[in-house]
Amino acid sequence: MKRPVPVQKASLNEHFQRAVSLHQAGQITEAVAIYRQLLAQLPKHGDLLFMLGTAEYQLGNKAEAVKLLDKSVASSPGNAMAFNNRGNVLQELSRFAEALKSYDQAIRLHPGYFEAYNNKGNTLRLLGQPENAIEQYQKSVALKPDYADAYNNWGNALQDLKRFEEAILNFQTCVQFSPNHSQAFYNWGNALKDLGRFQESIALYQKAIELNPVYPPAYNNLGYSLKELHNNTEAAGIFQLALQLQPDFPEALNNLGTVLTSLDRLPEARDKLERATQLKPDYAEAYSNLGVVLLQMRCLNEALTSFDQALSLKPGLQDAQWNRSLVRLTLGDYANGWRDHEARVNTIKAISYGLRSYTQPQWTGVESLSGKTIFVAAEQGLGDTIQFCRYVPMLARLGARVIFEVQPPLVATMNMLEGPSEVVSLLPPSQVLPEHDFYCMLMSLPLAFHTKVETIPAQQKYLQADPVKVGYWANKLGPKTKLRVGLVWSGGFRPGQPELWATHKRRNIELSKLSGLKHIDAEFYSLQKGQPAEGELEALVAQHWDGPALINHVSALQDFSDTAALIENLDLIIAVDTSTPHLAAALGKPTWLLSRFDSCWRWLDARDDTPWYPTMRLFRQQTPMDWDTVIAELQVELSEVVAAHS
Repeated sequence: MKRPVPVQKASLNEHFQRAVSLHQAGQITEAVAIYRQLLAQLPKHGDLLFMLGTAEYQLGNKAEAVKLLDKSVASSPGNAMAFNNRGNVLQELSRFAEALKSYDQAIRLHPGYFEAYNNKGNTLRLLGQPENAIEQYQKSVALKPDYADAYNNWGNALQDLKRFEEAILNFQTCVQFSPNHSQAFYNWGNALKDLGRFQESIALYQKAIELNPVYPPAYNNLGYSLKELHNNTEAAGIFQLALQLQPDFPEALNNLGTVLTSLDRLPEARDKLERATQLKPDYAEAYSNLGVVLLQMRCLNEALTSFDQALSLKPGLQDAQWNRSLVRLTLGDYANGWRDHEARVNTIKAISYGLRSYTQPQWTGVESLSGKTIFVAAEQGLGDTIQFCRYVPMLARLGARVIFEVQPPLVATMNMLEGPSEVVSLLPPSQVLPEHDFYCMLMSLPLAFHTKVETIPAQQKYLQADPVKVGYWANKLGPKTKLRVGLVWSGGFRPGQPELWATHKRRNIELSKLSGLKHIDAEFYSLQKGQPAEGELEALVAQHWDGPALINHVSALQDFSDTAALIENLDLIIAVDTSTPHLAAALGKPTWLLSRFDSCWRWLDARDDTPWYPTMRLFRQQTPMDWDTVIAELQVELSEVVAAHS
């Protein structure tokens, strides 16, 4: 083994200064070689141990660095910088208590040591003590009022406390003193993002990237803000840039997976999300998002496993529990599915719509309702209200006085329902409710009644149309000469719920695909209310479309009671999965539902009937977006019905 070549004592200082110069010039490996050579002769030289320990820390050799810095402070107990640097290494080794002691010693030796106060604050933040951290940052800037890093870190601590507006002021101060501080611009963007000010955050992330083009987290959060603004294609490109810089970035993979899901690029989304979980096996959100993709791909058991994994890692992840309910309900596991479905009211999506605070207890199915008043609140879509209003008469039969809150277009229809003592139009979340003893969300009633697939209350007809309006439409339509078929090919566009756009795109059918119905000897009535579908029909008619004549009375339909009365004068309703087939089937009318590949949970799996509606039949896509096969099957079946009717 070679021994180090002895260095003459006269030149020791020259060699040391040479190493320090190399170190300061960024030639750390070369500096370490000289430091090591000198250390062989001067094993207790405090400054040498300090410089070598600092260099090893900069090279990422933290365990070696802390050993050297321990020796340094033992040899030179008055070296405040050594205690500070030692604290930094201990902090990165997660030895936080020792780090704090080291910073405290640095401050005792040098009370004006503003960097040590700042570093101590960072350690306290890591310990989950943001208030105490702020005290240290304040001391740091009191000693050095233009210390940009301390303002940046102070802002981060305020963000920990969700004091975002104050945090922004600190980031602004930071960049006043340090205009090229990319981290401060990034953190400022994060504060705006956390405030939901996504559009404003974009400029801050872009500035951070301009200052530091190799900044994967800034690209990732820029993509996130774009995603929240529903600029999914642009967001996907930004996430891909983040991954070019850092291929093993699980958060960027997760975010890219979610936007690819929104873009219906499901195999790619699955690949990204699986990669995210491989890189970060405890990444509950990625498992949850993967479950959503698998659910849409109709890999139901795999989706269930993914949601289970997400919830085992993070039991309070409400979105995962709600999505797991959709899988369980699809599979007919109603006992567990309805329980999971309660998580819907705590999801981010539900909170964003504004939740009402109730002062009275929720009815869970155990409490007696005899002589009591229960407030039942409709939720989600119009079709959901129509499907689950069947439980309201059951409440009345338990002796309850039922106040039923429904969406405005359904008030008249629900006034025809057996059971409610009072039907009220949807009230603002802040409005005082009518007096009641209990409340229950409408879609919590199946849980309260312990509904199983076999016990669904499935009357053939549980809604009634207004007989006066039915008579009006009978006169309007005149004597029947052919089978009357109502058509709905598209759901209403919800501009305020962009998270549903992709689902709606998969659900809807281009009207031109139904042109083959012209060969069937029936009368076809458009029940298509709202844009963009009404505009689609008008445009095709103007172009003399090559399809069946569509009788269109929708301008006379003011609410669902009008639609119900018209439906009562038709023989068959054919519709995509919107509120109209719910209404038709609840009226006991023969209804054919055209269901997308990733069919809604309520239609169960691989059935052409449904226990919810005895008069409904399902025509399912067997391949995503393939309506042609469904429509071909539909035309054959409809031709047979028309022939039998004739």
